[in-house]
Amino acid sequence: MRFILIFFLLLAVQTNFAQNFIFLTQSDSTSAMPIHPSVDSFFDIILLQSENSSVVRKLEKLEIGVNLPLELNAKIRNFITKKLVDPSEKVNPYIANKSFNHWDNGIRVFATFYQTNLIDDSASSSPIPFIEIDGFYTKEFESWSLPDLPPPLHPDRKNPLKYHKEDYYKLGDWNEIETDYPFRIRFAPPNLGTWNYKVFAAINDSLIFESEEFSFEVIESDKKGYISAGTRFLMQDQKTFFPVGLNYTWPEADAIYDPELVRRFSYTDQGQYLIGNEGYRDWFARPRTYANYHKGLDAIAENGGNYVRTIMYPSATDIEWEEAGNYTERLHMAHELDQILEHAEASGLYLHWDLQTHYSFQHSQYAYYRNWCWDSQSDGTNFCYRDLTGSDFPPDFFSHEESKAFYKQRLRYILARWGYSTHVAAWELFCEINNVGAEEADKSTYYMQGTNYQVYEAWQKEMAAYIKSHYHGKIHVVTSSLTDIKHNSDHTYKSRDFDIMTQNIYDYKKPDFARHWYTGIHKHKLNELDPNAHSYQNIKPFFVSEGDAINIICDDERAEMRRFLWQGLFSGAAGVLSWDMRFAPHVLPELGKMRAFI
Repeated sequence: MRFILIFFLLLAVQTNFAQNFIFLTQSDSTSAMPIHPSVDSFFDIILLQSENSSVVRKLEKLEIGVNLPLELNAKIRNFITKKLVDPSEKVNPYIANKSFNHWDNGIRVFATFYQTNLIDDSASSSPIPFIEIDGFYTKEFESWSLPDLPPPLHPDRKNPLKYHKEDYYKLGDWNEIETDYPFRIRFAPPNLGTWNYKVFAAINDSLIFESEEFSFEVIESDKKGYISAGTRFLMQDQKTFFPVGLNYTWPEADAIYDPELVRRFSYTDQGQYLIGNEGYRDWFARPRTYANYHKGLDAIAENGGNYVRTIMYPSATDIEWEEAGNYTERLHMAHELDQILEHAEASGLYLHWDLQTHYSFQHSQYAYYRNWCWDSQSDGTNFCYRDLTGSDFPPDFFSHEESKAFYKQRLRYILARWGYSTHVAAWELFCEINNVGAEEADKSTYYMQGTNYQVYEAWQKEMAAYIKSHYHGKIHVVTSSLTDIKHNSDHTYKSRDFDIMTQNIYDYKKPDFARHWYTGIHKHKLNELDPNAHSYQNIKPFFVSEGDAINIICDDERAEMRRFLWQGLFSGAAGVLSWDMRFAPHVLPELGKMRAFI
C-alpha cells in the first residue's frame, strides 16, 4: 500500500513538471476549446485555435506558447525578480547558454519544422526539409491612459507648469496580464502542404525536453512574400519593389499629435528655449506616445506610403539598456513593438528595422540625448555595455568578447520575436556606425583614422553572419548604415551577408537641382560616371536610408522636400527616405503621387 501511494505521489509530481505547449494564431483564441492530441506522453500538448487547430495560412503568423515545468519556472522567476539565491537556482530566459563563468544559466526553447509534402503550384517553391526557430520569453500587457492631461502634481519652483517624471508617468502605464505560456515560438510557413513540428528546451546547450511530433496543413493566403535584393532594386515575389516612405524613427511626443504635452516637456536652458520629449530625459515613453505613433503610421499609409524606417531607441523601443542580457523592464516595449508590426502589416507598410542607433554610443558631453548615451548624465543610466566593457571609449564595445556574446543574444531575441513577418523589409544592423568614437556628434574622425575602420568592419561582418545563421535572418534583407563618409578600404558591404548598401546622405548645398545626385549619388555611389571614383563598385542595390535638402532657401519647405523626394525616385537608388518629413505632414500626399506614378 505504501508503495502504491509513493507511486501515485511521484506520478503527480511528474504531472506538475510536465511541459505544456499551446498553438496559437492571429485569430481570436480565447473562445476556442483546447484540443489535447496526446495526454499519455510526458508532454501535455495543447493546440488552441478558434477555427481549425491544424490549419494555418501561408506566410501568416503561427504562434506556439510554451509552459515549462514548475521547477524551471521557479528558477526563471528567481532571475526575473533578482532573488538572492545561489546562481544554480537562477535561469536567464533571454540568453541561450552560459557563455561566461559569471553569467546565469541560460535556456533555449526552440522548434523544428519540416515539410512532408508540397502542393504549391509556384515554380519558385520547393520543399523545405528542415527549419529551426528560436523561441522568446515575454509577458502579456494591457495599457491605460488618462483621457486628458492633468496639471502638474510636482511642480518645479522655477517652472511650475512643467512636468516632472512623476507627473508624466501618471498619465498612463501597462498592467501585466497573467499568462501560462511565457515562452512563444513564431513562424510563418512559406509553402503550402503538410508541415510537422517538434518543440525542444535546452539548458546551456544540453537538451532537457523534447515534445512529440505534430503536424498542420498550410493553405493559401493573400500574403505577399518577403522583400529581397535584386541587382539594382529591392524585389518582392519576383517583381520590383520600390519603397515610398520616410523615417518614422521611434515613438516620442511631438508637436503634431501631442502639442500640449510637448509644451509641458519644454524648458529653458541658459536662456535658450528647448523643445523636449522622452528622448531628452531618462523617461520611458507612455502609452499615449505609442498611440500617437500609430496615428502617424495611419497618416503615412492613408497618403500612399508603403515604407517606414524605424530605429530601436532606448526611451521607447530598445529591449536592452539597464542590464546586459536582461530585458525584463522593457518587455512592455517589446509588446508595443508587436503592435507596431501588426499595425504595419494591416496597413500595407514595410518596416526598415534599424537595430541600433549610434546615439547610444555618444558621450553625454557631446550627445544629442544626454540621458540615453554611453555615460548618461545626472538622472540617466549608463548604457549597459559601457559598464560591461568598463571602458569610457565606446569603440571598445566592438572588440569586447563578452559584449559581442551578449549582443548576439539580443539579436537572437529580435529575430525570434519579429523575424517571422513578411513586413520586416530589412534588418539594418547599425545606424551610422562610423560616427562611433568621435568626440563630436555626427563625426567620423576616429573611424577614418588609419586602420580603425577594421574594428567596425569586423564587428559588422560577425554580427551579420550571426543574423544570417538564423532562418529569420536569412529570409530578410540585411544591411548597415554609414554617413556620407566611408573608408575606401572598408569592404563590409562586399560580405555575402550584406544584401544592400545603405548610407545616410543629406544635400547640404544650395539647391541646384542636380549636383547632389549627379556627384554625390551617381558618381560616388552608383559609379555610373567613374568606376574608380569610389569603392562601392555598384555591387549591390544602393539605398539612401536618410536624406533631405538641408538648406531651405527655395519657395518653402514643401518645395524643397518635394524636389528631394522626386529626384530620389529617379536617382537610380533602391530607395530614398526623408528624415524631416515626419515633421512636415503637409508633404505626405506626395507619397501617393509617387506611388501612382510608379
